Order: sequence, then C-alpha cells, then structure tokens
Amino acid sequence: QKPPVITAVRVHRDGQLLATAGDDHRVRVWSLTDGKLVHRLEGHHDWVRTVDYSPDGKILASAGNDRQIRTQD
Repeated sequence: QKPPVITAVRVHRDGQLLATAGDDHRVRVWSLTDGKLVHRLEGHHDWVRTVDYSPDGKILASAGNDRQIRTQD
C-alpha cells in the first residue's frame, strides 16, 4: 500500500505538533520532537484538503471534498 498524498500541513503554535491532511480521508497529528504519530482523526469521506489550528491552538479544523468541516479539540 502506498503512502497517502499529503494535501495540507500546519504547525501548532507551540511548535510541538504538526497536523497533516491527505487523500486517504484522514488527518494525522505528529509530534515534532520525536516524529511519532500522536492522533489519527477519521470521519471525512473524501480527500481532506485543508487543516488548521484555531488562533488559541485548542481546536483543529479540517475540510475536504466531502463538503464537511470537522473539528477536534
């Protein structure tokens, strides 16, 4: 199985986390200190096109081709 195509990348304001979105309908959150996967968020039904943290860093939002906006706090 080939790795997903990454469509968006965002760094958390504290510089410790990196969120990626992809064509596999998932959002992943990675630790920038050790490169390990911290969270895998599912729920989209098509490519996830964008991901971003709220200004205070408490909410992660994603949107995709399925016309959904999903949030995770």
